[in-house]
Amino acid sequence: MCTLTWRAAAETGGYDLFFNRDERHTRAAERAPAGRRTETGVRYAAPEDGDRGGTWLMVNEHGVTVALLNYYPRGVVEAGEESRGRLPLVCAGCARIDDVVRAMRAVELGKYAPFHLVAVDEGGASVWLKWDGRAMHEAEAPEFLTSSSFEPERVQAARAGRWAACTERTPEGLAAFQRQHDPEAGAESVLMRRPDACTRSVCAVRVREGVRELSYESMTGGENKAVRL
Repeated sequence: MCTLTWRAAAETGGYDLFFNRDERHTRAAERAPAGRRTETGVRYAAPEDGDRGGTWLMVNEHGVTVALLNYYPRGVVEAGEESRGRLPLVCAGCARIDDVVRAMRAVELGKYAPFHLVAVDEGGASVWLKWDGRAMHEAEAPEFLTSSSFEPERVQAARAGRWAACTERTPEGLAAFQRQHDPEAGAESVLMRRPDACTRSVCAVRVREGVRELSYESMTGGENKAVRL
């Protein structure tokens, strides 16, 4: 239950990426991002899931961002031995998109429930890896991607319609899109609230030459924080 948008900054290099994380109220509170290092010393930042310690979004000092959305293919039972939230961290030391693809190909995917993984590097190259529980599918990352465990086809179509109507594809326009909230739309709203779940946070990644920044805004009264690497 999440929504991702991004755009390459063709005029300056780099990119802007936005991510809404939607979760059920029964899940533990998430933690704001902190700067960390991999075992090889690569600096990265990522918010943290309060239940299993993984993440849904990671940006590192190389300017690589990796975002994770759950995937709910029809007829596939959502089950896995390992938390999907560890997958962005598997890629925390990657310097380019090719490195992300290699790192993910080395993962034993059968231990994970289906997912979408989107990665973008400083040069604006991107990849979308979709694990459907049987096979991994690879393509260039779309500029909009959303998922929902609740009536997924209806909700995803509604949000896609809102994206199609978004004509300002600037960083400011994407930031405003991620904050679209329609109280009557429930789960269909981009920034959503329903009786059992809500958008927990809105994150923004900004990558330019010499700039790697992750901004985190809690929608539930938690800590707001920006980390610059």
